[in-house]
Amino acid sequence: MFLIKTLCICTISLLLPMWIFPTETPEILWRYTTGGRIITPPVEGSDGTIYFCSEDRYLYALNTDGTILWRNNLEDRITETLSLGYDGTLYAGSKRGYFIAVNPMGEKIWKIKLKGAIVGNPAIAPDGSLFIVTNEGWFYSISHTGFVRWEVKLPAIPVLGPVLGSDIYLALDNERVYSYNINGRRQWVFLLSGNAQSLALSKEKIYAGTDNSTLVSIDFTGSRIWNISLSGSVNSVLLLAENRILCTSGNYIYMMDSDGINIWSKIERYPQIDLAVISNLIVSLDSKGSIYWWDLEGLPVSKLDGGVPVRRFLCASEGSIYLGSKDWLFYKYGLPDIINNNYIEYLWPSYRRGTENRGYLLTNETNQNKNKIFISSDYVYLTEISKILDEKILIGLLDEIQIRLYKRDYDAGKSYLLDILELLASDCITRPLYEEGRLINNFPVVRSRAIDILGITGNYKTIEFIVDMLNYEWDSYVVDSIIRSLGNLRSDKEEIITKGITTYYNNNENNGNERFLRQILLIVPKIKSYNGTVSRDILAVITDILLTTSSRSTKELALDTINSIKK
Repeated sequence: MFLIKTLCICTISLLLPMWIFPTETPEILWRYTTGGRIITPPVEGSDGTIYFCSEDRYLYALNTDGTILWRNNLEDRITETLSLGYDGTLYAGSKRGYFIAVNPMGEKIWKIKLKGAIVGNPAIAPDGSLFIVTNEGWFYSISHTGFVRWEVKLPAIPVLGPVLGSDIYLALDNERVYSYNINGRRQWVFLLSGNAQSLALSKEKIYAGTDNSTLVSIDFTGSRIWNISLSGSVNSVLLLAENRILCTSGNYIYMMDSDGINIWSKIERYPQIDLAVISNLIVSLDSKGSIYWWDLEGLPVSKLDGGVPVRRFLCASEGSIYLGSKDWLFYKYGLPDIINNNYIEYLWPSYRRGTENRGYLLTNETNQNKNKIFISSDYVYLTEISKILDEKILIGLLDEIQIRLYKRDYDAGKSYLLDILELLASDCITRPLYEEGRLINNFPVVRSRAIDILGITGNYKTIEFIVDMLNYEWDSYVVDSIIRSLGNLRSDKEEIITKGITTYYNNNENNGNERFLRQILLIVPKIKSYNGTVSRDILAVITDILLTTSSRSTKELALDTINSIKK
């Protein structure tokens, strides 16, 4: 009888994992050996290069196939700090309080000494500014060139790195969350029931998970919305959408709605310390290094036992998982038949890792199931990508949009792609709102390229938009693109174009920019609706240029333009 019971138990123990995780078997794709434990979470460059730091004091750059690209001796023991700026600059912090900037080729750009070692990763603003906290209770604003703009003494020691939204949010070891503006002035304080272990932001709320098993929702004025008790330290919070929250608490993974109501939960043997979403699957990491794959309903997909993690992991853009271990090895994992290149990166702001907390969404246009957490809508995906403050990513997005717009079945009147192009081109209009906390990018090349495409594929609505933009644009390179596009677009109401040009000229007539004056003159005969006649206002502009310019070539062009007008 005892033999039968033992046999049954052994059989169940062997078959149960196969039943729970039935689909794909994940693989260790490669290992890379360093000279010490892996200290930092890995970060990924726009070209797929993976960066991380080891206890051997080196910063490593690996190719996606596991081969070394370069390594740089930072000559100091590194903290868990490693971040990647929008321009590709890497930022690392040392135990002795040095903050180091390294370019993508592995060359040190600058190094400054701060008061204490850096806690967590810096928050990086779109203009490259860095917000940093140290273990001696100092809060810094540093320019991307290494200049300290200001420093503020905090009331306690930080437990997490800063999180950037409309303000900057800090969690300190006095069981409080603080809000500071971008000038370092305190806005409000919120008392928690324990020290924060994770922070995440949505468009309207802050979520704080504590070591006292609570998850709290706070609005941007510092008022409590709700709080719930869970089953252990809330190590990770991930926002899947405005109405979905995914978090780890002790050995549990929870899926909740925006009101904190539990949708489902799963328990594992060891504490769950990190989360990500990739190819519509949830990926979790436990304290022993095991990686779990779940679907969005909480059903298990697969599992793999890895190295014992020192820090958290990264889901990279090609769908693989990178993890540093205490065994001095750096691992890359993959899940066959699920990992492929048909994903678009979607960034979620979350606790200590800045933009390293990310998911990847399928771009399957045929999926019409609106009940999915990630709706497969090109418009949603492309719009979200257009908000990413990375020039290379935005240029790639423009390439994709241009290819789609030039298809034979393109209908300018019905395409949502024009809306996204306008979004990419209109940052200049929102620039004044930066002082109010609106984060915008400033990539004239992106705006110019978007406007050029609009000048070929746009419609009547586009003309009004571009004319409006002309009144706000400050970069002469982009102004050239606007005027060129206005000349290309056809309109039944020529006065919209000519009125916009006239207004712009009158507002800038004393700038003495000969290139600008020549662009004004060149556009008149190029307007598609031009038939040899012009309005009285545009004729006055041409005459004024002729009389006021000191350039002989500009005068000749003005005369040629007047001669082209019907008498």
